[in-house]
Amino acid sequence: MLTPEQVELRLGQYQKSFRIVDQEKNKKKRGTTRLSNQDVVLGYCVNQLPSNNPIEDDLSRHVVRNQYGEIERLFFGVFDGHSGWCCSQKVARELAPSVAKELDQVRNSKDTKAVMEAIERGFMKLDQRIVHDSLKRVLEHPSRPLACSSLLPAISGSCALMAYVDLRERDLYVACTGDSRAVMGVREPLPEGGHVWRAVPLSFDQTGRNPWEVKRLQGEHPGEESTVVMRGRVLGGLEPTRAFGDARYKWSKEAQDRVFQLFPAYRQPSRNLKTPPYVTAKPVVRHHKIQPEDRFLVMATDGLWDKLTSNEVVQLVGDMLDGRTGHAEMVLDREEIRKYRQQIKAKQVASSSLVNGKPGQQIQQQQEEEEELTPHSMPAKGPTSQIRKFTYRDQANASTHLIRNALGGADDDKLAATLSIPSPMSRRHRDDITGMCALLYLY
Repeated sequence: MLTPEQVELRLGQYQKSFRIVDQEKNKKKRGTTRLSNQDVVLGYCVNQLPSNNPIEDDLSRHVVRNQYGEIERLFFGVFDGHSGWCCSQKVARELAPSVAKELDQVRNSKDTKAVMEAIERGFMKLDQRIVHDSLKRVLEHPSRPLACSSLLPAISGSCALMAYVDLRERDLYVACTGDSRAVMGVREPLPEGGHVWRAVPLSFDQTGRNPWEVKRLQGEHPGEESTVVMRGRVLGGLEPTRAFGDARYKWSKEAQDRVFQLFPAYRQPSRNLKTPPYVTAKPVVRHHKIQPEDRFLVMATDGLWDKLTSNEVVQLVGDMLDGRTGHAEMVLDREEIRKYRQQIKAKQVASSSLVNGKPGQQIQQQQEEEEELTPHSMPAKGPTSQIRKFTYRDQANASTHLIRNALGGADDDKLAATLSIPSPMSRRHRDDITGMCALLYLY
């Protein structure tokens, strides 16, 4: 088992923190600690913990500046690869430029519908290049070396979660393809003083366990209702219903047979393959106008959400920002979480201004949107009922803080034992984990 020193080395191997806005510089420049409208994102921190060797996850950050060198656009991304790392690496490198190119064609940045459509096009065009354009090149000039070099990103796959921040408009767009997840941490003031931390979902998990996705796939493939999703997986094989690459679920059987002749390592098509494509890279895009109460955004691959709920993640980061130290125990139970959410909602209603004797329209609309994004019929990820022992010792990096608490928290022996399991046996106990926490409006 790893020693305490080895545990800290393992947890800190890939952690990084970045500051985008220098608070002291802004303070001297403006004579106040209040930030300008463009200074929406103060900074961000990231960390990764491999389970596969090499890690199949990837992440990215892209910055677009104006002619004066000021940041106008920010792109954050986490990418959960599967069947290898080739697809996630390519998507991490090329997705933001692909989306930025489409955004440049939008005439009015305040037209949220046009922006969301541009983001969708950026995703779809990149997947077209990965899956279909590469296949066309290989079939036009058949050769085994070309097939091996060109088709690896198409044969492997990757989920993609991208946050686009328009600093000029204070707009946040979250685009999700697959089962990575984005959650906003909102600091909600209470009438009697103090505050609570509220988790606002900005994506929903797109898997074969999501009844919305199952219904969509069954509608797109009439006559295949019993086979399009089996055991919570597309054609019984792939868990995410949306992903880049994964050509096995997108190419025709004839195309796959031709690839198999050039690339014998390629798996045979699924016996249930009839009317591809079954998997799409088209994202679900959510727009969110950034408010002063929005304090941080957590984006992570499913390795984190397998261990922690969205509410736990927000509470852990919120408590850390509040300066909490030491250890804490929490009984995680679905019924308790339901009661907690009802209490938070009641406090929101009480603290909101009354409009014609009813809760403020903004609060009411926000609650309805959250209910829409978190359908009660969708199975929850992560543990359902146990005592959790959390710890607050990673004040410098919220992503490290979350990974530590996901795998053991205050139970140092459990954490050390979990990190001691080598690849590939570790995959039975944990997935690759990639986390990114962006800090918003912290003043």
